[in-house]
Amino acid sequence: MYAEPAMVLMDTWSVDAVTAALDGLADRSLVVIQRDEPYFATYYALDVGSVRMALHGVDPEVDLASALGLDVFPANRVVDLEDVVQVEEPPAQGLRPGDVLVQNVVNVLGVVRTDPGEVTTRGDVPSTSPSGLPAGEGERPGPGTGAAIGGTVAAPGSAKRRFRAYAALNAPGAVTVGQRFALSVGFSDHPQTDDEDEQPVIVAGAPPQLTFVVQVAGFGFTFSEGIRRNLTVDRDDPTGVTVEFAVVPTAVNRRATRTIEVSFEYDGERCGQAWQDVVVTKQATDEGSPSHNAG
Repeated sequence: MYAEPAMVLMDTWSVDAVTAALDGLADRSLVVIQRDEPYFATYYALDVGSVRMALHGVDPEVDLASALGLDVFPANRVVDLEDVVQVEEPPAQGLRPGDVLVQNVVNVLGVVRTDPGEVTTRGDVPSTSPSGLPAGEGERPGPGTGAAIGGTVAAPGSAKRRFRAYAALNAPGAVTVGQRFALSVGFSDHPQTDDEDEQPVIVAGAPPQLTFVVQVAGFGFTFSEGIRRNLTVDRDDPTGVTVEFAVVPTAVNRRATRTIEVSFEYDGERCGQAWQDVVVTKQATDEGSPSHNAG
């Protein structure tokens, strides 16, 4: 396994400072956002393209944590290099893709990848802090091709391409209680809503074809044909392929807007999520409505 170097950003930095720090970096590059808690730190690994998109049009004085809504993001697992059990051949025991690898608790080494093909050459990562930030807060790895874990160094120029697409969900906007309907799930190359919090599904170092595990859940719905499907798409053209779920809404008093949550997993790791709102109403016959022949 390998640790791909990543620029470290503090969650307290302003949008203006973060924008300046990312200037000149490729969208495929990685950043690790550090949030200091009273007794430990949490880390969030994202690609530069996603951060840029989320910060577009945001007040430059707002702090990064508020701008990104970090409270709703799952933090990446943190592994200290001193705790890693080495084996003769990669992968090292105890590591998973997406883990943030640190040394001596606070020194971020990078984000774990599984093979040399998933390591992006990072010669575009500066080794100095953004202007105006206290020394030490902006520490990050310098140029390089990746830190080896298990004894092998990644070869430059062997990077795979990043998968990046938006979830595309399709379902009726309104249904009645007990009405079975289909929810289709696929991908699009552009956002599907006006929600500024909508995030793309991203897989770093993706092969030409990927198989995602798609899972659905939602209060007030049953899924009669199961909650998981495999969705196989081409990395460079993921649109046009969908999977379907059979959905049935359960009882409401009169009318309620309910939400179906869809999650995407790749290689055992959750890499994205999306939501579909559906208005559910009680059937008219359940209300004791008068006959159509009534005068």
